[in-house]
Amino acid sequence: MLVKYPMLSSVAVLTLGLGIGLSTTVFCVVNGGMFKGLPFPDADRIVAVVSTNGSQNQPRQPISVQDFAVWEQRQTSFSKLGAYGFAPMNLSNEEGRPERYSGGQLTVAAFDALGVEPILGRGLREGDDRAGAEPVVLLSYALWRDRFGSSPAIVGKTIRASGVERTVIGVMPEVFAFPIREALWTPLSIDPLAKPRGQGPDVLVIARLKPDVSLAQARAQAKTIAAQLESDFPATNRGIGADVLPYARTVLGPEVYGLLYTMLGAGIGVLLIACVNVSNLLVARASLRRREVAVRMALGAGRHRVVRQHLTEVLVLAVAGGLIGVVLSVIGMRWFTQALSVNPPPFWITFELDYRVMLFVTALIVLASLFAGALPALHAVRVSAGAVLKDDSRSSTSASLGRFSSALVVGELALSCGLLIAAGLMIKSVVQLKSVKMPFGIENVLTARVDLPRDSYPDSAASIRFFEQLLPRLRALPNVEGATLSEGLPAAGNGSIPVQI
Repeated sequence: MLVKYPMLSSVAVLTLGLGIGLSTTVFCVVNGGMFKGLPFPDADRIVAVVSTNGSQNQPRQPISVQDFAVWEQRQTSFSKLGAYGFAPMNLSNEEGRPERYSGGQLTVAAFDALGVEPILGRGLREGDDRAGAEPVVLLSYALWRDRFGSSPAIVGKTIRASGVERTVIGVMPEVFAFPIREALWTPLSIDPLAKPRGQGPDVLVIARLKPDVSLAQARAQAKTIAAQLESDFPATNRGIGADVLPYARTVLGPEVYGLLYTMLGAGIGVLLIACVNVSNLLVARASLRRREVAVRMALGAGRHRVVRQHLTEVLVLAVAGGLIGVVLSVIGMRWFTQALSVNPPPFWITFELDYRVMLFVTALIVLASLFAGALPALHAVRVSAGAVLKDDSRSSTSASLGRFSSALVVGELALSCGLLIAAGLMIKSVVQLKSVKMPFGIENVLTARVDLPRDSYPDSAASIRFFEQLLPRLRALPNVEGATLSEGLPAAGNGSIPVQI
């Protein structure tokens, strides 16, 4: 039958292929952002511990070092509980100028919580994060490959990182770039007694759940510990709660997840439109096969046999369309990955055809077969074999087919209009963002970010002296009309300062 109607079969396969291809491409994005998780052993056991402040609408905040020390003593839900942070670093050597890299800082417990071992050398071990310990550094695979030529001899050598001579102790696997996309890591030393409560720095906390502890149980204990801290230290912890979340949810906020779900819904909406198109084509073909169906039924074929044959034909079309869809999704994901190369996502978000995607494609093929073939199949078996064989008149059937096809077209147009309106509004918003005029000068303006190493600039006074010397030297440069200092750039997102009356 598919060969007998080659044009109809080709159009149906191409239509389903486009619908399945778009839906699969969108699901690859959703799968990479939401379902894959960290590429570490037992990644579902790795969680983040955060503080909350409902009155100030702050659901995910760091934890003070004083509170972190209490957490280490009182918690029983985690096998490992550690702190981490970000520390951009400049690598320099005798041959060339310094080069800036994104760096991370980890306590030994935080490193152990991730459960990842270096491919070369050793990881952080007990005592590396104590004050006064020998300065050490771990390198990422990409940094080791690009800057040090993948030399195994790098382990044990000394490199200069942000003005400090550090011994390279290991090279991490290629998939490791924790917390976001970092290139090297140093130990994080924490001293909760260095400053009075309420004045010390805050730390980000990561943990690994014990095998017999669920996320809900850990969350309940976190709330209990937060309540105890509020009771013990009301001056600094009033209104401060706690929560335990999968690590990825601390990086990707609810807005991103909402956007991903919206994208997936739109992709499935396009597939439904494709199914309606194919269903309309099959309904038209069913009108040409009335006598064939009548003969089959007259020879003893049950209605379920006729329905099964129609659905099998549509399943073959959907499988062929699914193969085209997979090819289109591979092309689409290559394009999408290239588009993100300028500003890549966190290291664990990758886009490829894994088992989840293939299960999703299989489900789409089955659903497309049912959506596109069920109504035409049921319509085909509504014929009366005796009436059709006695009288080949198609007037009543044509009228019924016309009403049915019109209903399908109305549904298709409704879905199309909804998707087109949403897409049009999104495109308009993007265009307006790209063409909006800034209320300040942006031409001939150069910006630079400066991070001072704590070893050389341990306090605010030392930092202020540096910038007081830097500014006049910048203004004295040739062809510089003016220079100034700022804690953040306009419209670039500079954090927030809560004000409470």
